[in-house]
Amino acid sequence: MEDGGVGEKILTGHENGLITMNIAEADDAYRERTRAEMGEPYCTLLRHFRHEIGHYYFDRLATGTKWEEPCRKMFGDERVDFAKALQAHYEEGPPADRDKSYVSAYATTHPWQDWA
Repeated sequence: MEDGGVGEKILTGHENGLITMNIAEADDAYRERTRAEMGEPYCTLLRHFRHEIGHYYFDRLATGTKWEEPCRKMFGDERVDFAKALQAHYEEGPPADRDKSYVSAYATTHPWQDWA
């Protein structure tokens, strides 16, 4: 799917294992612009797909299982309000030492993103 800048905005995401990719991300210029805007060093379609499937794996492997609490100890409590965490991230930025514990700045936004 592609939003093309007109009408409904298509976001790459997931819902119960169904992953939607905005095909605009296949365009090198678009992807590079987005990578720069988000400060992400690894912005590829494959990385984005792996990230989204990671969310699905969390739901399948951790949610409601004996692994839920160990995951919370390692990645943080995923029940924290995502919208508020994302807003705080974009207002305050990632922690200064994020490169010691996180794969990317975006991973610092919320425990779900750190897991994925």
